[in-house]
Amino acid sequence: MNLSFLHPFQYLYKLFTKDDTPRQLAFGVALGMMIGLIPKGNLVAACLTVLLFAFKTNLGAGLLTIFCVSACATQLDPLLHGIGVRVLGNASVYSVMSRLYDSPLVPWTSLNNTVVLGGLLLGIALFYPAFHLSEMIFERYYGATKSALAKRFRRRKPSHSGSPEEPVDEPKATTPIPTPHLLPTARRRRASTLPVEGHSQLPSDVVVDWRRQ
Repeated sequence: MNLSFLHPFQYLYKLFTKDDTPRQLAFGVALGMMIGLIPKGNLVAACLTVLLFAFKTNLGAGLLTIFCVSACATQLDPLLHGIGVRVLGNASVYSVMSRLYDSPLVPWTSLNNTVVLGGLLLGIALFYPAFHLSEMIFERYYGATKSALAKRFRRRKPSHSGSPEEPVDEPKATTPIPTPHLLPTARRRRASTLPVEGHSQLPSDVVVDWRRQ
């Protein structure tokens, strides 16, 4: 059966199994959750994405979590906006943010946006619970799942025993091609009198015999 359509899934499988300890998988999920909660296009999301690629985390788990959380984060905008309004509504926080916005890089963070600030704070609050819960789940289920996937995507090799489950293709019989050989010394003088067609350029001391044995 032709399973060439499964090749892209093999690359995806390698992406998930490169750094595949439960701790690395859980860290990728937790960091991906933080990135997914924050609106993109600001320095905060860019820095967190750089951390995801810089640390020894599972990129497959992180990228998949970013995609899933980002798809659902729009439904959480009212909650994130409420968190940002409560924080920025504090007079001391507002004065600190006003002074920080006079520096060159802070405006690129978009922390004056209530949704960005609320997503960052909610992601920080949920980071450890997401990490701890994901680590427990991966420690319990990931080993068996990885073994099953490895058996699924492993290429079947022909068995040396020739069992019917894994048939081995036998090589096709080919007709042997006669090869020229030198005659023994005792027969060389006698065979030299025989004409050899197509070998007029051979040296006189070499006798070629093409007769079938």
